[in-house]
Amino acid sequence: MRRLITALTVIAVTLVVAPAANAASSQQILAAPVPAATDGLDEIHSMVTNFAYSVANVDAGEENCAYFSTQYRALGATDALGAAWREVPMYHGLRASVPLAGAWGTAYGAKTVQFRIGPNCNPNSSVITKRIQYLKPHALDPVVEVVTVPSKVSTDTVSVAIAAKAGPYDAPKTLQVRFATETGQWQAPTGEWGQYAAYKPVMTAPVSDGVGTKGLFVMVVDGQRDSNIKFVRFTRVKAAAPSAAVNNAPVLTAISTPATVAGATVTVTVKASDDNAVKRIRFATEDGNWTAWRAYAGTSYAAPVSAGRGFKGVFVQVQDAGYATSSILYRKYTRVS
Repeated sequence: MRRLITALTVIAVTLVVAPAANAASSQQILAAPVPAATDGLDEIHSMVTNFAYSVANVDAGEENCAYFSTQYRALGATDALGAAWREVPMYHGLRASVPLAGAWGTAYGAKTVQFRIGPNCNPNSSVITKRIQYLKPHALDPVVEVVTVPSKVSTDTVSVAIAAKAGPYDAPKTLQVRFATETGQWQAPTGEWGQYAAYKPVMTAPVSDGVGTKGLFVMVVDGQRDSNIKFVRFTRVKAAAPSAAVNNAPVLTAISTPATVAGATVTVTVKASDDNAVKRIRFATEDGNWTAWRAYAGTSYAAPVSAGRGFKGVFVQVQDAGYATSSILYRKYTRVS
């Protein structure tokens, strides 16, 4: 019995003198930069900040203690938590979010937010006080102001004039644009990070199949925030049938020959023009027997002469690259041998 009492006494003494498992940290918040205004939305749209901490004893884990024990409170808040201290959601590699949705209800205006390290990490933490403008929900979203399209189109796309502006929330983001036809099918993002087309004042949007009344939804995306949606109507009409290419006939302006010839050929001088290039020429004697088409090259050609002496004649016609033919000119001469 004496040995048992002695053993219990030793255990009790040991429990009393054991040091605390988690000694208080000396960490402090050095800075808590916040935007000048917030519309108080939760989750990815909540107010953000980059806390700066003092690092007193990293080896003892104090840095992590402060990082995961940061708290904030909304002075004068009217929601269920009131002015109680709230935990700041922290994520490695991301800025801390400070959800304030509904903290002051609809009492918008200048507000006070305080930050500290929780007492479970540093009960002697200093408190940083910040003033912000608390705005109505979505007051800082990007805005589509005006969308203009032609009243009629005949193709699969429509030219869209868009007046839009980015929201002033946090750091400026590049505006991106999303379109949907009247069916409500929004264009899917592209690329590794799911990007939409970069905003331009004039863009090209899709048009659904078929003729008739059509519509287009337009919205812009500013970082992770979506804008309001604008809807415009227009009419898709049947595309006009393509007109056949006009090929004007070549013009045979003049032909000339000597007054007399001797032999079976006559030299014919030709003047012709065409908007599609004169390519071929042919000749016929006075009896109407035509030669085959030959290449048009230059202005002087040897044409056949019918047999026998006496009055003769030559018909001339030219043809262009599109196979349009000219009118026919005729010239008389005399064969003397």
